[in-house]
Amino acid sequence: MTHFMLSLRRKSDLYCIYSRHHTAEHRGGLKTHQRRTLGRMLLFTIILLFGFTSAQKVVQLTYCSIGENHLRMDCKYALPQESPEPFCKYTQGERLLDTTDPDEEQHAPFKNRAKARLFPGNICRLLFKNLPNGKSNFTCNIKQAESGTATKTSVVEKMLLLPCSAWSVLFQSCSGLLLTLMTLPVLLETHWL
Repeated sequence: MTHFMLSLRRKSDLYCIYSRHHTAEHRGGLKTHQRRTLGRMLLFTIILLFGFTSAQKVVQLTYCSIGENHLRMDCKYALPQESPEPFCKYTQGERLLDTTDPDEEQHAPFKNRAKARLFPGNICRLLFKNLPNGKSNFTCNIKQAESGTATKTSVVEKMLLLPCSAWSVLFQSCSGLLLTLMTLPVLLETHWL
């Protein structure tokens, strides 16, 4: 009897050891499975987000003054090849200045002050009359029918606004290149005399 109880005791000990090991292994398997699932979800999310971000994007916002109180803002955007023409709109916070989307309605105070139009070369231009003194935020929104919206915001300070010319566009779009070209003689230690 002692031998039989000893055997049972040993078998139960073995069973406990086996069940502990199996449970720990099972829990570790769940963690591995959860990691794999999370990894797959993360990869899927990254691919999905990359697809949306590569659909369209606002490359650059440039602005200058037309006359004394009028603003011209150009929103340059990039689209995938062979995509339909997007809709463009300019906003200030929640207020819609103007849009090229016929389904959206312009806020009443801006009907005679703001006009947005699409131009060749992937440019959406805003003409804004009677720019107020101080700083103003302008946001360009580019939207295609099946994908998300790309946006870019710029702060315009009326006092620092340059008149529209090729130089003002060059200053805003290629400031690094312009600085390099202007300092090139100094960098090369060119003697003018």
